Amino acid sequence: MLNRKELKKSAREKLHLNRFFLLVMFVALSIEGGGTSFYSIFIFFALNSDKSPQVILIKIIFKIIFSLALCFSISNIVHLIRDSIYLEMAKSEEKLDTDAVPEKIEKLWLFGFVSGWFLFAKIILYVLFFPAAIIKWIEYSQTFFILADNPKIGVKAAMRASQRITEGRKKELAVLFLSFFGWFILTLSSFGIVIIYLIPYMRLTFANAYLRLKEDAIKSGKIATAF
Repeated sequence: MLNRKELKKSAREKLHLNRFFLLVMFVALSIEGGGTSFYSIFIFFALNSDKSPQVILIKIIFKIIFSLALCFSISNIVHLIRDSIYLEMAKSEEKLDTDAVPEKIEKLWLFGFVSGWFLFAKIILYVLFFPAAIIKWIEYSQTFFILADNPKIGVKAAMRASQRITEGRKKELAVLFLSFFGWFILTLSSFGIVIIYLIPYMRLTFANAYLRLKEDAIKSGKIATAF
């Protein structure tokens, strides 16, 4: 059973311990997000002048698809690296060693790209069946944490491991996510300012949940060994 109060308390303690680094990371991620959007807009408007409306329309459609694919790819790379950092914080009682961050980026960026598209392909198959899509989203929700824990496991194996450790625990994860509903309302009422705290708080809480799920899965024999 996931103890929500305990998971959140531990997350708050790690937030306080690494508060300066988390602020720097938030600013960096915001710049990355803005940069990705700017690049996508640039691609969209960088059209060659052409008299044929059909050719212009095809170019616009192609560039919209390309821009969205680019944003999605970069976003997943960033999310995996971010979750890797949060997982390190969740594991350690000490302040995060920031010297290890460049190494993580070098090791994980390709896994972020590949796993993001694998997950997208899986989830899109269930989009027509909305409840099934939510279940699948929860089922694969631990993939990034597993890859962050051990990139050598590979994307497909990480997805299968996520399915195993969330087996019978999906409701607990859904309730844990919904427990942040009040924070989402507060974020909206503060014009987004609260998100500076909310995102690290949520991801650290879910990093703690992952460690608990992994431990329980090893004990119950769902997975043979630690990642």
